[in-house]
Amino acid sequence: MQFLKMGRKKGIFEEMRRRVERRERKKEARINRLVREHPWDFLDAPSNCNSFLALERMMSMMMSIYRPLSTEIPVMETENFSELEDWGNSEIRRLGNQKFFAEYTTQVFGVPEEDRYAYPLLEYCRKAVEFLYERLEGLKEYDIRWTVVENRSYEKDFGGRGFIGNSSYDVRWVNIRDLKTGKIISKTGGTIYLREGFGILSTNPKTHKLSGWFLFISTGRSAIVSPFSEVMPLTTIESASRYRNKTGSPALAMKADEALVEGISYMLAGEISEKLGIPNGYERVEDMKENLLVRPEYEYLRQSIEWIKRNGIQKAFDLYMEDPGKFLSAIGAGI
Repeated sequence: MQFLKMGRKKGIFEEMRRRVERRERKKEARINRLVREHPWDFLDAPSNCNSFLALERMMSMMMSIYRPLSTEIPVMETENFSELEDWGNSEIRRLGNQKFFAEYTTQVFGVPEEDRYAYPLLEYCRKAVEFLYERLEGLKEYDIRWTVVENRSYEKDFGGRGFIGNSSYDVRWVNIRDLKTGKIISKTGGTIYLREGFGILSTNPKTHKLSGWFLFISTGRSAIVSPFSEVMPLTTIESASRYRNKTGSPALAMKADEALVEGISYMLAGEISEKLGIPNGYERVEDMKENLLVRPEYEYLRQSIEWIKRNGIQKAFDLYMEDPGKFLSAIGAGI
């Protein structure tokens, strides 16, 4: 009788395994069909939000729909920090107790994308990153865990992922804690809506080496460039960190890094558009460049592109890795 029961259990588990395998094969076949039939639709995927700034009253609704891609990270350097401080002080006054203190954190929430846009973008990211490593020597290799954002939390397992989604929310939390116990008394926040790729990278303050990271690639027009511009900093971050310490200017270090990374990304996006036959690829890349040039953090991008066209992407990369300051001088940034 005991052997009979064990045999039945084994048969049940075997049937469950076969069902899982059948589901996986069907899913793989569906994804392959989407990639084959809709290879570039992701570049024109519509946004799932119409506002760059989500109102505070939308917080609870947003958090019930979307899921965190990271843990809460302390806000260190941000142009909105003074606004957060004002917000925190106002909340402490409202609570009427001076034995409280405010801490400020940031957390990324991802907006899932339709499969017909997400999986072709994931395939493009893989091809683009492979192309990047073929064209540029000296990049450090990382095993990027490409992940299509699903309706679950990634708070405990986000390191090393390359998320694929429609868009994201950068949530700025204001946590009011009791000075004695450290317990959170009040938690409030606001969100900034993003429809572009980005990377969250951290470095060791002593060695300047990369210590943690994750990436987010959004569907839409920026996706044609994002795989290049978000993967390259995994290598350039070390030089950027050293230059920031050397100059004492985070803003200048950021402008130098953006000039190099976006300059090379512009060149490679144009090349891969021609190689893969991306519809209106040249026009899309030019449009992305023009949109970046009006933003202050890309102050030196035009000079960078002109210099790279004359000297090549490898020479630009090598010079930057040697010293970002030398790169800025070479492109005529006037530093």
